[in-house]
This record gives sequence, C-alpha cells and structure tokens, in this order.
Amino acid sequence: MMQIDFLPQKFRERYDVRYQRLWRITVASLFIGVVGGTATLQHWLRCDAEERLEAIANPHVTALRINQELSRVYRELDRQKRQAALLTYLRHPWPMTRLLDQTLTPLEPSIALESLEVVYQPVGSAPGLQDVPNRRKAPSETEEKEGAQADLEELRRRYDGRRFLIRLEGTTRDLDAFHRYLGKLALMPLFEHVEIGRLEHLSGDEAGVEFSVQITVRPGLGQVVVDPARQEQARQDQEGQPWQR
Repeated sequence: MMQIDFLPQKFRERYDVRYQRLWRITVASLFIGVVGGTATLQHWLRCDAEERLEAIANPHVTALRINQELSRVYRELDRQKRQAALLTYLRHPWPMTRLLDQTLTPLEPSIALESLEVVYQPVGSAPGLQDVPNRRKAPSETEEKEGAQADLEELRRRYDGRRFLIRLEGTTRDLDAFHRYLGKLALMPLFEHVEIGRLEHLSGDEAGVEFSVQITVRPGLGQVVVDPARQEQARQDQEGQPWQR
C-alpha cells in the first residue's frame, strides 16, 4: 500500500534548516567547552607554577648568594695556596748554619778537615743562572700568571734541577773513625747521600790517609730536583719486574 505524504515541501526545508541549526549549536557548544576547559586547565597550571616559583624564589636567591660566596672563598683559597707555596719554597735551601752543624758535629778528633766547599751542581738540562736575566717574558705569560705564582715559577725555573753539594777534603789517622763519621753523616736528616771520592795513603813520615767526600744535600722545602739518571734507573727497574705493572 503506498504512503502518500501530504506535507508540503517548504515544511521539509524548514525541518532541515532547524536540524542543521541544532547541529551547529551543538558543535559550537562542544568547541566552546573544550576551549574553556583548556583555558581553565592552563590557568590552574599557571597558578600552580607561580606558587611553586614563589616558594623556591627565596631559596634560589640564597643559593646564588652562597654560590658566589663559595666562588670567592675558592679564589681566596687558591691565592693563599700559591702564597704558601711561594713562602715554602723561599725557605730553601737549608740554612748554611744547619748544614755546617750537621757536617761538623759528628767529626772526631782523629779527622782533620782541610777544606769544606758548598756548591750547586746542575742536574739534567737545567738553565744556567747567567741565562736568566736575558730572558724576557712574553706579554701573555705576564697577564696570565701574576703575583706569587709567577714568582714561584721564576724561582723554580732558576733553581730547580740543581743539586746542593758539600765537598770535604782532609786527612785521618784512624780509618775506623773516618767510616764512623761517614755513617753518622749518612744518618743526618738533611743529607741524602754520602760518597767517598778519594782515599790515598800518605807516604813518607806522615802516617794516615788523605780523603775527599761528597755529600748530597736533600732537596729543600717545596723544591723538586729531577735526576734523569735516577729516572732512567727507575724505569729500567720497572721494566725488569713485569709483575709489578
């Protein structure tokens, strides 16, 4: 049975228009709701972030102030270390009175010293003192290293790599006393090494032995003496003992 639609066409058009309008209003409402919800969420997040930032603002300022103070303390500590290193280095070489005291105190009556000489002996490729005044510092060196550090490096360049020696010459009538004397010298805290250079028996009416001794003085406070021969010997000893690698 056929259905007959008596509704005019204009009413159908009005229905379609109302349906489209309702759909548009729904879509617009959803869009506005999403935008509004997003804006509300962002506002809440911003307020929370501002509260957190305000909470850490004072500790952050305090931390920056402490960091600046710490940097200042580190700079001052570094300056004091350089100053202390310079003052320590300036205390070497050992005072001559101490060297003479430790050299002559254990001397026995049967030993007669004829000469005592204190000398510097270059070790390795140390520059000569006569070359020091002729060297001019580059501008970059003067700018980068000033004060105690520059003075310390200049002193090290002049004096490091030089060995302080005491050379003795004399005669003795008692070899046992002479060797006891050398043993006492070797135990002195300022002496690193004691070596006999010459032993000759005197001829004629004079009985006794003529000797020469060389004493190596221990490096002074803050002084570094690099001996290439000892470095090479240490390297050979290490190469000869592979289990210690």
